[in-house]
Amino acid sequence: HVVIVVDHSGSMRANDVSGYSSRIHAVYSCLKREFLQPQLDLAKTDRSSLLGQAVASLIHMHDTSVVRLERAPIVEAIGPILDQYAKSYARGHGNYLPALNAIDTLLSEDSD
Repeated sequence: HVVIVVDHSGSMRANDVSGYSSRIHAVYSCLKREFLQPQLDLAKTDRSSLLGQAVASLIHMHDTSVVRLERAPIVEAIGPILDQYAKSYARGHGNYLPALNAIDTLLSEDSD
């Protein structure tokens, strides 16, 4: 179970990452390219690999935290979801404590 926290605070609206319209766009493009695609590639080449069978949760962090995906299998269908979130509007402040609480809740459910 992989838990990913993405900063959705107002600073992520900045257009200072070359090749991307915003920091949010850059984060989700990198997640798709560097996390999701290798998982999909592994699942295609090695059906017995646990990495290819991973599940992920996605938490948006701003004034509060919102769990956007919970234990979603790493499959191609997640790609369009990441594309959608890359266009979302970042707002508020970066408040880490609610995100840490959400992580704790998600991971404690795994140990039950």
